[in-house]
Amino acid sequence: MAKSINRSIRIFVNGKEVEHSLNNVRREMNRLRREVNTLERGSEEYVKKSSELRKVTGYFREMRQEITGMPSMFERLSKNASGFVAILTGAFAITNITGKFRQLINLSAELSDKQSDVQKTTGMTKKEVRELTHELDKLNTRTSRIELLEIAVEGGRIGIAKDEIADFTAAMDKANVALGDVFGSASNVASVLGKLRFLYKETAEMGVSEAYNAIGSALNELGANGVANEQNIAAFATRVGALPDAFKPSIADALALGAAFEESGVEANVAGRSYSILIQTAATKTEEFAKVMGITKEEVTELINSNPTEFFLRFTNSFKGMETNGTKMANTLKELGVNAMGVNMIIGAASSNNDRFRETIELSNKSLEEGVSMTNEFNVKNEL
Repeated sequence: MAKSINRSIRIFVNGKEVEHSLNNVRREMNRLRREVNTLERGSEEYVKKSSELRKVTGYFREMRQEITGMPSMFERLSKNASGFVAILTGAFAITNITGKFRQLINLSAELSDKQSDVQKTTGMTKKEVRELTHELDKLNTRTSRIELLEIAVEGGRIGIAKDEIADFTAAMDKANVALGDVFGSASNVASVLGKLRFLYKETAEMGVSEAYNAIGSALNELGANGVANEQNIAAFATRVGALPDAFKPSIADALALGAAFEESGVEANVAGRSYSILIQTAATKTEEFAKVMGITKEEVTELINSNPTEFFLRFTNSFKGMETNGTKMANTLKELGVNAMGVNMIIGAASSNNDRFRETIELSNKSLEEGVSMTNEFNVKNEL
């Protein structure tokens, strides 16, 4: 079946046909789903797009099964002990029972070890960890109990308060199901997104569920909207999140800039370092930057202090039309003290694609404010 679907499906990102990676197929699936949601039910276009969506969704399921394999039987048993009775009565011959008991005992030992890890990193008592485990068992998720506890362990490592660990784990589980194909593992999702919340005052002041649904939703929409990888977007936002509050963008702007830079071919570590250099240099050379931008020194100061993202976009837009005059551009950057290769790259990227940068920022802010995209993605994938 997969081969016939493979021949009939063409995957596009930003109008260009791309390879059939799991991430690209997921983006095409999300794009089609959004289109179907806007169409009148029963219309010719609705029927056509729904058919395409069913094909792509089926293909996505097959690809994911090829990559991850079927869920582990004993992982399922760890969340549903009644399944063990069914297996004993129907699936195994009597000669295999001893081996299966050994596997179950090993799973029990793994569970006990993981609970000990949660106790160590969170400061919970054994009783509190057992209560947490029972609470996590109530989640409607395809994630195994062991993976949920791994998320809880990571929460303790990054400083989540023990009375917030359950909410943190539930939020990170959604992120893992929605974005885990990019981040690779539940613990990695928890580590990367978990740290992001505390780097930006907007999300640091939110509740656990609200903050991570907002961050995850912006990442999900940015990943679906273009070719940027969510993990690289988060890497850029993490790097610039270490800037002093006076220089750092909002978290929505940081995620958007990360996506826009990657779409322009600038790697996250280069873009993050170069953006930091540019903003901090501008703050010490406001007069020189004002001259290039054609505004007053006071206006530059106000922009940097109140909206560094808007300053960056207006500054880079000043170079439009200068791209073809390499000598003039190089001399201007040298005079400003921002002629390092990486800084040149981010200025060129934003200068050439200023409108796209602004579109991405608008999408990121809208998605973060609504905070529903990640939950919607979770609900779809959790039922696949």
